[in-house]
Amino acid sequence: MQDLTLVSGWNFGNRVTETFDIQLDQSMGGIEWVNGTSIGGTGKLEQRIRYSVKSNPGQSFSVTKSSKVKVKIPFQGGSITCSKSYSASATPVVLNLAGPIVDSDYSRDILVGQGCTASLLVGGQGQQGSSVTLQGYFWTIPGNIIGGFTAGPTSNNSTASGGPVPLPNNFYSLANPKWYWKDRESAGSSLITCDALAVFPGRGPFGNVTGAQSVNLWSPSFGSRWWMSDVTIQDGRFGLIPGIQFDGKAITPTPFPQGLGSICFTQILKSNQITGTLPLPNGTTQTLIYSGSLPALDNGDHPFWYLGGNGNVLGIDDGTWLTFTDSPDVTLDGFSQFVETSRTFTADSWFMYLPPNPPGNDSIWIPLYKYSWGFNGIAKRPNLQSTWTVFSSNLTPPSSRIDWPPFPEWSHSVSDMNIIGWQ
Repeated sequence: MQDLTLVSGWNFGNRVTETFDIQLDQSMGGIEWVNGTSIGGTGKLEQRIRYSVKSNPGQSFSVTKSSKVKVKIPFQGGSITCSKSYSASATPVVLNLAGPIVDSDYSRDILVGQGCTASLLVGGQGQQGSSVTLQGYFWTIPGNIIGGFTAGPTSNNSTASGGPVPLPNNFYSLANPKWYWKDRESAGSSLITCDALAVFPGRGPFGNVTGAQSVNLWSPSFGSRWWMSDVTIQDGRFGLIPGIQFDGKAITPTPFPQGLGSICFTQILKSNQITGTLPLPNGTTQTLIYSGSLPALDNGDHPFWYLGGNGNVLGIDDGTWLTFTDSPDVTLDGFSQFVETSRTFTADSWFMYLPPNPPGNDSIWIPLYKYSWGFNGIAKRPNLQSTWTVFSSNLTPPSSRIDWPPFPEWSHSVSDMNIIGWQ
């Protein structure tokens, strides 16, 4: 049995290439072929060994292999076998996640709405000690994910716009993608993977590497209740008085800290119109129409800062009820020269949840549920000296609660009311 002498070796990820010189006793003559390949003279054998790790991913390890080579010696007319046992150490390929908390059993947990940033890390070195680079990332991230949520403005009754931020077009090929899970449809364990091409500077591509990491997605528990009044006239106002009330609560689950997250209501107007009918000297009437630009963020801010005179209405994620009230109405003093006024109002009311910031990342507001509701009504009086009365009204109570709805979107504020004109 003859020896194979290791000439060079380099390893990376889940592949190893070793090059050997075959050194035979010179009295045996020249070498005609090695493993069936004609080479002549002193032969070299190059082979690639493939292996994978079934347990403890990301840990360094080694494998041992016995390599046998058949060599043909011309004058003997036969072949001999030489062998070499060697070991190959593997370089770990690790998929890191910034955001999930790590439990005592090394499992990773994250909440809906918490930011998660991924990276693929390698420790491999080229044959000359140059650093390995990665190209051609391809990420697999299960579940319903989003790029963020933007909410403006920063002050009450200023120009408003807001809504979900989509993932960039090149998201799944980024080196360090960042995302947020947006609903509990993905709750449970998810396996995130990334494939990339390993490149040694000055030598070119070596091959593909793969990293994987499991994460457990959690969501809060929540509850709701509501009541709604009728359309009436009260204290010089006509409309939904005292109005509508929504109560909501949410509880951040263990193992996450409670009391550090927030809850709020966000209301988007779908229709908002006020009319006033003016009597003319010739006995006819003319109607003035006020209408808002839609969809509009009610009360001009997110989260709500001015609701029912209660100031900043924000709650915490410890199961305490948060109350939101709204009283869409018309101040009749502003219609002293009119004999009829009407109000049409429809809205979607979202209950939003902001989880506590995770380690090394941030969080965004996530909608837990929404209700749709509205009303329309008409108040009249026979002349300018008479008392206003409710002529007609129609309520649209909150629909069935929709859990984990799409994000609210708006491009205007409720303050963007415009005079449409006369009819």
